[in-house]
Amino acid sequence: MEEAVLEALNSFKNWGWWPKFMYTERNDSLGLCVIHDILITPIHFKEGLGDIPVLRRAMRTDNGSWVTNPENALLCSQAQSWEQTACEKAGFPDKGSLYKYRKGAAVNLRHLDEHSRNAVMGHRKGGTFASYVSVLDDTQSIYMGTPTRDSLLNLAIHANLKRDASAPQDLTIEQKKSLEMDSELRDLRKAQKSLRITLIAEFRRLQKAREANDARWHEFTRLQNKIWARQRKLYRKAKKTARDEFFQNIGNQIIERNHQGNPIIFTPDTSHIQPERRALSHLEFKNRDVDTVGDTELLEDRIQSLELRLKLHSLHVPKTLKKRIKFGQHVSKKAGATEDFRWKHPKKAGTDGGLLPSKSSTGLECPVCLGRQDLHPSARTYPYARKDVLKRHFETHKLPFVFKRDDRQCDYPGCPEVLFTLARYKIHLEDDHNISL
Repeated sequence: MEEAVLEALNSFKNWGWWPKFMYTERNDSLGLCVIHDILITPIHFKEGLGDIPVLRRAMRTDNGSWVTNPENALLCSQAQSWEQTACEKAGFPDKGSLYKYRKGAAVNLRHLDEHSRNAVMGHRKGGTFASYVSVLDDTQSIYMGTPTRDSLLNLAIHANLKRDASAPQDLTIEQKKSLEMDSELRDLRKAQKSLRITLIAEFRRLQKAREANDARWHEFTRLQNKIWARQRKLYRKAKKTARDEFFQNIGNQIIERNHQGNPIIFTPDTSHIQPERRALSHLEFKNRDVDTVGDTELLEDRIQSLELRLKLHSLHVPKTLKKRIKFGQHVSKKAGATEDFRWKHPKKAGTDGGLLPSKSSTGLECPVCLGRQDLHPSARTYPYARKDVLKRHFETHKLPFVFKRDDRQCDYPGCPEVLFTLARYKIHLEDDHNISL
């Protein structure tokens, strides 16, 4: 019987074509988190930070300070916009995406079953991000509570390898002026201007036209929104075109300059970054092992980190000024001003060492910012574009809560007047300092 079976098996052979093996790409995200060759070091967080809601949006309290919102989560779209801005400033040709962080953190998902991995890697809510967090062996991150430089670099390798920090970050003045020559934009502006003249001739003020709920007012606002939308569309298109042309030609330029012996050298402009922020980044992103560093040095670094954070919290600089102030340059002083006067009368001294006039020339400066000595000189005397913008900024100081507790001296430099109510405070500013709020 055995001989008959062996003879039958040996005589059965496949004399046809060789078998073909086809590789089919999986249409899910599981294939990206189980390949062990591409697993990298994830971002590490201090173990004591596990209960802190790191994916929460910021909110302003009643006293005006910014804290983490204990209820509302950070929107994925907001985090995505931050990532795109960071990638643009870093010089990547493509838009940034949060996907590389999910891919880089896949090493933490090996212990999960396939259904759990699929739920995490394909999630739509930020709550499942907790599955990515792991301390592992990064001793500096455990102590300082921050990711190391190597961890961030390992995550960044999943981004595009093309990167040039000298890529244009914004349009030039000539390019922005050329956008205003768009025919559709000019027609919209012409129609809006004509309608604005008509409304002012009939109602004297645009606000009265809005209060009257006139149909022409709604048409005016519709045209205004269309102008803004058209401007944004033209700006984004022109910016994308400029960056695409840059990355198409920069490779040939680099090769040509290298052949000529004159390589392209790019020095990033860090003059608009606050010195305290630079010092904090250098301090917290040291790549070292705490086993080789003494406890005294670690404790000093931790204390210095907290001090820098507190200093940054008090050094408030308006967002619009961060692109204008060069923190490395000292403010020049006038010929008649002395340093002794600045030390003896700090509230009366202006940004350049001289006296401020008793009345504002523009009426668009914030009186509270004028009296703050912890602000940058350019931030103190910053004139706002319109009165409504100044009023919105003034409301952020939360002065109604201050007058509920106590009286307040006028914040305008050199004014000794003491006010007891917010209404009297505003009247005094308008009468004596030409600032109408």
